[in-house]
Amino acid sequence: RLFAKVEESEKKFRSLYENAVEGIYQISRHAEITRANPAMAKILGYDSEAEMIASGYKFDDKAYVNPKDREELARVLAEDDRIMGFETRLYRKDGMPIWVSLTARSLRDAQGNILCYEGAIVDISENKEREKAEKKREIAEAANRKIMESIEYAKAIQRSLLPNPDDVRRNIPLSFFIWMPRDVVGGDIFSVDFLDDGFIIAVIDCTGHGVPGAFMTMIACSGLNRIIKDEGIRNPGDILGRLNYM
Repeated sequence: RLFAKVEESEKKFRSLYENAVEGIYQISRHAEITRANPAMAKILGYDSEAEMIASGYKFDDKAYVNPKDREELARVLAEDDRIMGFETRLYRKDGMPIWVSLTARSLRDAQGNILCYEGAIVDISENKEREKAEKKREIAEAANRKIMESIEYAKAIQRSLLPNPDDVRRNIPLSFFIWMPRDVVGGDIFSVDFLDDGFIIAVIDCTGHGVPGAFMTMIACSGLNRIIKDEGIRNPGDILGRLNYM
């Protein structure tokens, strides 16, 4: 009866071992794989654990994309005899690098000498790719926010250069302007200057859209202000000629 229970337990263990999603392994002190389950072979690109073991696959420097990871792993195992969730990249049989999360422990004899290492690995390549894509998305969104903040600030500057419609209506009661830039900022502006003997209205379409167009509007507004107020030019043709010259 006891033998039957032991045999049943062994069968359950074997079933778990054979069907586990994680790669379960045992390696020698010299980094040679001595035991492995089917998942381990699949993760490393082999058709079976027998093929992998026969190939002489070793967890040496050649197996690691970054050999320094192996040094760190060996250091932790030497100090603590155990490591969990160690993330590194390994080369598969076909030479393709994959990300794995590795758990390992040292097995020692009564004198403290290392007999072998055993543990499990999980392929986390998809998770790493998602993390990489998410990081890129976050960087792109942060850059986009900065750009939009700058554009919104440019919009505030551009609007400050335009005449106040209420001020215009006080002098020209039935007037109105429809100003609808294609982008947040644009190259279309209007300008109104009231003089002692009348007023000058300019409706201008500057070259470009978006931020380049907005820069042109600032240059045009500054130029008009200088021509009309500082230089005292009143004739529309002379104003345009002088603006073109600037």
